Amino acid sequence: MEEIVVLLIQFVVEILLQAVVYLPFDFSFYRDEKSGERSGCGWMSVYLILGGGLGALSLLIAPRLLLDSIALRVGNLILAPLAAGGLSWAVSEWRRGRGAVVCPRSHFWFGFWFALAFGGVRLAYAAR
Repeated sequence: MEEIVVLLIQFVVEILLQAVVYLPFDFSFYRDEKSGERSGCGWMSVYLILGGGLGALSLLIAPRLLLDSIALRVGNLILAPLAAGGLSWAVSEWRRGRGAVVCPRSHFWFGFWFALAFGGVRLAYAAR
């Protein structure tokens, strides 16, 4: 039972961390002037590097893995990026409904790559 609570806490922390990191990159001057969308894979690479970097920094604060079971660790590595991407997509759809010029598909992938790199670095380098 406590593993489920730990999984939920880690999931919430990763989502909140992703949201805080994502805010500075959501300004309109980073978009293509014609379509309003970000273009290329450059931004996905930036989010991948940021996620990995913050995952490495998180090892200084919490050097041990919270999940004891390998199945839960792998499940977290699969589900956290999908959840982060889905939440980013849902928030961008909500913002687009309110008049913001955003691309939900891009938001999904930015959240996905950030959470995947963050979780992957923690899984690979954290003490067991």
